[in-house]
Amino acid sequence: MLTPVLCACGCLQPMFSGDEWRDGLLRNHSSARRIPDSPSYLVQDMGYKTSCWMWQGGLNKWGYAKIKRAGHTQRGHRLFYRAYIDPSFPNSRAGGDGLDHLCRIRKCVNPEHVEPTTCVENIRRGLVAHVGRARESFPRSPFCRSKLLIEHLKEIRDLYDAGESQYSISRRFGVKQPAISRILTGSRWKGIVVPIATRSPIKLTSQQVREILSRHQSGEDQESLAAAFGMGRSSISSIVRRVSWQEV
Repeated sequence: MLTPVLCACGCLQPMFSGDEWRDGLLRNHSSARRIPDSPSYLVQDMGYKTSCWMWQGGLNKWGYAKIKRAGHTQRGHRLFYRAYIDPSFPNSRAGGDGLDHLCRIRKCVNPEHVEPTTCVENIRRGLVAHVGRARESFPRSPFCRSKLLIEHLKEIRDLYDAGESQYSISRRFGVKQPAISRILTGSRWKGIVVPIATRSPIKLTSQQVREILSRHQSGEDQESLAAAFGMGRSSISSIVRRVSWQEV
């Protein structure tokens, strides 16, 4: 790792040729504009093998650190990588040169936590690693997006093959039922799990349909009925609105 020249104000930002303004300071980093010894990033343990450098300044719309130099805004992790690892690395993604966060923390600017890779490989890694973490319980808000780890996809398939409904699986992992359906049919993460060839093994009988109608007429809501019968709320709605099972 290189040893770059850092701004004298204590912000810990590296300087390149032409960045210095006066007295070893970056432009606008004088004591009048910035409190001395105020770092631009904090060293925090975020679960990676070494600590992350969590950027405390502005972030772009994707959550990456942004730093303005010479009238241009650059991504912070790219600038720190050029300063500490490879000065010849381009300061933009021209030509497909990208940096992948191995720690999966976008606002981290630790140069040892990024690795040069192509844009295509970066996206592929993101589909695998950013499938995310599952929640232990179903989220309260229907708009709350839970994440799944790659190893959970096989478990989802095994549960489905064992006869558990897609709705029940979605509650177990804290995602919506259509997300489970897309995983099983292969429209999402194709090749990671084997697509299913048939629909859900959960089949209703006419007696169960009559029970659903009776309990709904007694005042029970569709959400609790869906949970009781291991189905999606839309399926219950179709029954009570007489869209399906009209003959019962």
